Amino acid sequence: MNPLSVPTRGAPPSVQIFDPQTVSVPSGHFIGGRLVPDAGRIPVRRPSDNQVHAELPLADAAAVDAAVQDAWKAWRTSDWARRARASGRACCAAGRT
Repeated sequence: MNPLSVPTRGAPPSVQIFDPQTVSVPSGHFIGGRLVPDAGRIPVRRPSDNQVHAELPLADAAAVDAAVQDAWKAWRTSDWARRARASGRACCAAGRT
């Protein structure tokens, strides 16, 4: 079913609403440019009625290690470090820490 194919009640047939239940979203962690399967899921509940609204993927130690290694590689091979130092100097010069 198309997520935009659900008509609204009382609205003209051309008016449609978005139905998030019809959207498939991959689950896991994006590490190193690929989707790594999760190690389980934790429910997220709405505070208004305590109903499960969504689930978040959990990571095991291996996934966390891979993510940290990938982040360090990205930091070393990009100009993020230079930009962070420049941003820090600008904040200090403006009297902000």
